[in-house]
Amino acid sequence: MEYCRGIANPVGIKVGPSSDPEELVRLIARLWPSPADAPGKIVLITRMGAQAVKERLPPIVRAVLGARFSAPVVWVCDPMHGNTRVVAGGGPGSGLKTREFDEILSELR
Repeated sequence: MEYCRGIANPVGIKVGPSSDPEELVRLIARLWPSPADAPGKIVLITRMGAQAVKERLPPIVRAVLGARFSAPVVWVCDPMHGNTRVVAGGGPGSGLKTREFDEILSELR
């Protein structure tokens, strides 16, 4: 944690459907000791999946905004990981995966 805290470059944090809003705020505060001196350092990468995003993302956004950091975090959506499906006949470990375009688009909206 101390190593990441001292990095001057942006730090990406994956935010999935099981992410706890308050724990995320504590993590941001630890990794970003001086937000005003390093705006844009924290990049939150949401990976919720189309099924979870409408329910799970709003409490996370409210918690981060409610923390009132002195600089805004950067929000990025990665809809590819949360919407992965194994192709029929692909079985576990086969590496044959796909994503439904409509689900990707739904998560982005």
